[in-house]
Amino acid sequence: MLSYPLFSQVPFSFSHEIKIKCSFLFSFVQVITKELTKTDKDYTAKQAHVELAHKMRKRDAGSAPKLGDRVPYVIVAAAKGTPAYAKAEVTMFT
Repeated sequence: MLSYPLFSQVPFSFSHEIKIKCSFLFSFVQVITKELTKTDKDYTAKQAHVELAHKMRKRDAGSAPKLGDRVPYVIVAAAKGTPAYAKAEVTMFT
């Protein structure tokens, strides 16, 4: 019978949480992904992954995400009062 240490990952995850809170880990660890499930006109409110898909289409229409694709992004620092959807950026541009 194989035995796996169930609690061996607890110190690891706790140390990662501390590093994230103290900003010791790079942004590639904190990437958010959302799927484009509707067409652009079907989204009623502005959302980060939808607005980022618009930015990506303006930069390069060929590599922009399409319906059903996941959009990986990070939230970057911006001026106070800037909405979250405007702070979303592709990880290669951070």
